Amino acid sequence: MNIDVQHSLKITTSECMNCQTCVNSCPKEGALNHQMGNKLMKPLTIIVLVMVVFFGSIFAAQALGLYQLTPAPLQVGESLNYDEVKGYMSIKEAAEATKTDLKVFYEKFKIPENVPETTKMKGISEVAEGYDLDQAKEALAERSGEAKPVSSEPQNTVNLDGIKGSMTITDAAKTVKLDIKEFYKLFKLPDNVPSNTYMKDLGNVVSGYDYHAMLTSLK
Repeated sequence: MNIDVQHSLKITTSECMNCQTCVNSCPKEGALNHQMGNKLMKPLTIIVLVMVVFFGSIFAAQALGLYQLTPAPLQVGESLNYDEVKGYMSIKEAAEATKTDLKVFYEKFKIPENVPETTKMKGISEVAEGYDLDQAKEALAERSGEAKPVSSEPQNTVNLDGIKGSMTITDAAKTVKLDIKEFYKLFKLPDNVPSNTYMKDLGNVVSGYDYHAMLTSLK
């Protein structure tokens, strides 16, 4: 999670996921530990507890009908818009969900003909090197006139509180409901930065870029 453990006396950040990697990797035995109240807990115990809480809450929510891993199947007569196509769908499933002829779907999404129709949308890049599903959907929206107009000035009045360092640029833009181009302009990001870059890793891609400082200045 890129948390600066070595220069901190106590870790309280909400981004800590209790993976215990820092504790297990520390070369000085006993220098790092997990404390709950006055009791020290072993890394394995913490990991087991985290797994139980995480998966237990998912299973409980599913049993109560409050959560499902994938959207409910489309009802008869329903269809999806192209921007609603999901990565877990196969090409054939996505074409059927959008009520588009398979050959036309290949053309609209610029999918090479050698990619099998059973390929998952998110897996097209593994067959066709360089393919980007998000970019294909954005280009399709622009061609069909569905894309939001890009303003000449960044929309710095948007609420940025929901952005986290663990989000990709694409996820962060969706979270604050900004067009990806507006988001790049707002955060002063070069166009060649991949949209799947994590916000907290921008400094590794753009020399001198400070994500936290930029976010603070925009707020």
